[in-house]
Amino acid sequence: NHGRGRNELPRGTYYKCGSTNHYKHECPDLLQCSWCGKKDKYEECLEIYEHMNQQHHKDKVTGMVSIKKANSQWMPSVAHKLGLEPVL
Repeated sequence: NHGRGRNELPRGTYYKCGSTNHYKHECPDLLQCSWCGKKDKYEECLEIYEHMNQQHHKDKVTGMVSIKKANSQWMPSVAHKLGLEPVL
């Protein structure tokens, strides 16, 4: 099971990583948490969401998750594909 259920994902803005438009895949770029500034090379994009949920999500407005990714553009269409409304 690769966690394809859309209810498992926090709401927010998703990115195009590499040449795919999928939200779960290996991502070679550094991802940065927009709340604490933690920057790391995450094996999969969902790891940064897990980090943000564990560290910050409880103390913030539910679902208002945004992530800054170096050298990439926002891809709200990905969230739209997943049936999620992007939060910019």
